[in-house]
Amino acid sequence: MLSDHDLEAALKRYRVAEPPSGLGPAIVEGAARAERESKYEWIWGPAAAAAIVALWLSVQIAMAEEPVDPVREAEVAFIAESLGGGEDARAYAELIVPKQPIVDPSRVFEEEPWQER
Repeated sequence: MLSDHDLEAALKRYRVAEPPSGLGPAIVEGAARAERESKYEWIWGPAAAAAIVALWLSVQIAMAEEPVDPVREAEVAFIAESLGGGEDARAYAELIVPKQPIVDPSRVFEEEPWQER
């Protein structure tokens, strides 16, 4: 086993006798520059993950089915039957029957803000 003296003697054989005079300041400047450049590198991972989640969520919302309005469905079925039935009549009936927004029954008689004056 090596003693401390033997280890020190072995390391002295590989030690640089006189390092260049500009080595110390170059190391300090390189470390400072690396710290300045890598200050915000950690933000890219979470930012990319947030963008992926936002994109996935928007796709899921866009693919969600609209709630079925039973009154409109009855009108579409009636018009499609009046036109002779079939897929073509159903597609045409879907086009000509307007889509009404589903209104909450509790808000039907609620006054509009402009009427409050």
